Amino acid sequence: MVAGLYLNYYLDECVFYLDGLCMENVSQYSHLGHTITNRLDDSEDIYSRRCNLIGQINSILLFSNLDSVVKARLMKCYCFSMYGCVLWDFNNTQVESFCKAWRKGMKRCLS
Repeated sequence: MVAGLYLNYYLDECVFYLDGLCMENVSQYSHLGHTITNRLDDSEDIYSRRCNLIGQINSILLFSNLDSVVKARLMKCYCFSMYGCVLWDFNNTQVESFCKAWRKGMKRCLS
């Protein structure tokens, strides 16, 4: 973590120019749907993906009259958008919360 703080100090002091205009220095931004931060940490991205997953699971659970197997298949097709997760640091504690949300959703679909 000390190296990250050291790097942030120098990144905050850097000034970049593009076509003669000074570029804004931001703490985070979204790129292709992923949140990239200046802390070099995946927590924000994992958290936002977890929130999206929970929202998608709740959308599927509105179809309460469907068979649980159909709901599980819908969940697999509709909610398992894991694009970019291979870039996550899997030692991050937020990964477990994402997996826990997935397991809870599957349990709710299978009743």
